[in-house]
Amino acid sequence: MEVAVAAMLVAAYGQYQQGQTQQKIYGAQAQQAQQQAQFQAEQVQMQGRTEAIRARNEGLKTLTNLNRTVSTVRARAGAGAIDPFSGSAGSLQTYALREGYTEFDISQENAKLAASSAAFQANIYKYQGETNANIMRASGQAAAQAGTYNAIGTVGQAGMMYASAGGFGSKYSLFGKTPAPTAGFNTNAVPNFMTG
Repeated sequence: MEVAVAAMLVAAYGQYQQGQTQQKIYGAQAQQAQQQAQFQAEQVQMQGRTEAIRARNEGLKTLTNLNRTVSTVRARAGAGAIDPFSGSAGSLQTYALREGYTEFDISQENAKLAASSAAFQANIYKYQGETNANIMRASGQAAAQAGTYNAIGTVGQAGMMYASAGGFGSKYSLFGKTPAPTAGFNTNAVPNFMTG
């Protein structure tokens, strides 16, 4: 009987350890989920910065082309003995400036949009990573508790099995035989300490 009880106690210890190990595994997975989310967030932010730089460069190219266009209009007007700041030459410059600045503004807005979009997506990745990590930590805690409760249940079953087989007073018990009550001793009586 004691061997069966001892086996149950060893099983209880194994259940406890299994819960603790499972908690460590979930903890490691939680840390990995956070690290992966952080990596994804940094990668998205880097892509956003790259897109923002590309958009700003497009804006600078637009300004460079605008400068060339205005200079060409002025040079040709001056070469043809026309006032470069009035008439058709002036209208062409005004049109070129308006279109060029519009393109430049759009490129600057695209740069801002790329940066803010990347920051927003990075925050989503971070939030998802934190949420997944919290779920994994909670699962780990639940696994540890389940291991502890299973171990306690197994210890209780071992105690019940041991008690039903003669318990701690059995002649085969490791704890020896329980002494029998002495004659005239009533185990059901409630002592009255108020009498004197």
